Amino acid sequence: MRVVIKSLLLLVIFVAACSTEKTPDSIFENYQYRLSNSLDVDQGTVSDQKFTRYYPHKKQLLLEIPLLNMDLLDFLKLSQCNLQRLLGERNSSMGRMSGHSQRLLYDARFIPLAKECIEQLKANNGSSELISQLRLALEHKEKYWLNQFFNATFAGQEFIHLFSLSAEPLTIAESQSPPNRLYDALESINLAKDRKQLNADTFESLLAIVGSQEYVGQLRQSMALVNQHIDAANQLLDYRLNEQPLCPNLRPNEQSKIMHKVFLKFYIGEIQPYIAKVYQQSSKVFGLLDQLQEGLPVPDSFAKFWHTLYQSDESEWYQFQIKVADHTKRWQKLLAQCGLQPGQ
Repeated sequence: MRVVIKSLLLLVIFVAACSTEKTPDSIFENYQYRLSNSLDVDQGTVSDQKFTRYYPHKKQLLLEIPLLNMDLLDFLKLSQCNLQRLLGERNSSMGRMSGHSQRLLYDARFIPLAKECIEQLKANNGSSELISQLRLALEHKEKYWLNQFFNATFAGQEFIHLFSLSAEPLTIAESQSPPNRLYDALESINLAKDRKQLNADTFESLLAIVGSQEYVGQLRQSMALVNQHIDAANQLLDYRLNEQPLCPNLRPNEQSKIMHKVFLKFYIGEIQPYIAKVYQQSSKVFGLLDQLQEGLPVPDSFAKFWHTLYQSDESEWYQFQIKVADHTKRWQKLLAQCGLQPGQ
């Protein structure tokens, strides 16, 4: 009986500990509550600012690659080229049903083997017709290499999952632990883009890391969360800056001292660190993704999406930075108004 009671007590303590764990929502709500009380301004409501532009559907992303109507296997049966084994694999039922990443890996193996075969045939006075056919096939593979690369990456299921908006914002713990494996994976995939040298196991494992979580979706949800709460907090600060100054004689008073504690303990102590981590992680991964798609042929659907998310002055990324910067400026003005700015 004592054991049961002890276990129940431990469970109650555990549940209580979990229920008091801080979340991004809770620290922002607490910040607004404290700010509202210290400024003596009605808290108002927080507007929902969820981002609604979704990552394009797979059909909108896939780039067309013309079929190469050429049966090289019959030609190569008469040669000693290592390429014929690869062609045999491709012509199997499994090879014909392969996904886009497998097609890219096939082309990565085909290109050097085709070059090797051409040189071998030339050295042995091989069939000029076969050499000509191989050259045509090689040119085709090299011409559409970047199309295949886009289809295997940004149009692949792993990247679609990476961008999913079904994710929740980063938790406080997640914001403090950057996904270094994802950063490394994106850097490695980018290196493979121009080298045309891919190891099958390595490349597939890199894609698996990319698709292991809805990370970009989490970042976007985090930025939306920050935006909506910062907008609400800005309304409180604006009222005290413009409508009813907190320190009309430009000197600290009892209320301004309470406000200053809120600034230090809750904005500097809790809100700013979360925002900084979201900024750092977003800056890193968006930069890597921008670098990865650089030079690739991209469909209009992706170009418009990326422009809205990252590249334009109206983009989610730019607006997030502007809102945070404007909030900091408001605090600076309010602190200066009360003679509480650092150095004063």
